[in-house]
Amino acid sequence: MRPINLLPRVPLSRRLLKPVIAAIIMVTAVVAVGIFLLYDQYRDTNRMYEAEIARLETQMLELLASERPPRYADVTAYRELVERLERSGRDWGPMFELAGGLLPRGSSIASVAADENGKVTLSVRMSDLAGIAAYSAALREAEPVADAAVVSIRLESSLTADGAAVRAVPVYSALIELQLANPTGTEGAGS
Repeated sequence: MRPINLLPRVPLSRRLLKPVIAAIIMVTAVVAVGIFLLYDQYRDTNRMYEAEIARLETQMLELLASERPPRYADVTAYRELVERLERSGRDWGPMFELAGGLLPRGSSIASVAADENGKVTLSVRMSDLAGIAAYSAALREAEPVADAAVVSIRLESSLTADGAAVRAVPVYSALIELQLANPTGTEGAGS
């Protein structure tokens, strides 16, 4: 005899419900894990970038603290020279005015040094050798200077803008030593 199934037949939707729900749950779990992994990777990348930015900012601050701009160093050196000269009791104003006033046009004084014995060393930058010779001769003829001697001359080059073109121009750097007639600076201090 043939077996007879008296139970009602289970519809297809009911038979597929459990596997479909299981598949939906698995896909949802995989998507959730993927989102979590992507978020974790994003967070780690952000932390790495933040650490790198902090490290670069720290290095930048250390570099700024360790390096003083050359302009600041020049100002500091000049201030120290002025304070040292003020302590020596000599009025150096007329000497500096003389040295600056006799400079040819387009020239500059790079540095000035003085000692207690009345020797002043000027470092000047000029465009030609004739200007250096004329400047040292003019200094030699000036009132408070007993002697002026050019110690060294060095040829350098400087970039200048000539319209739209930039070209190298020869510049001479000379070291001139001056011996003052009155090294103590006390003569005529009352006037």
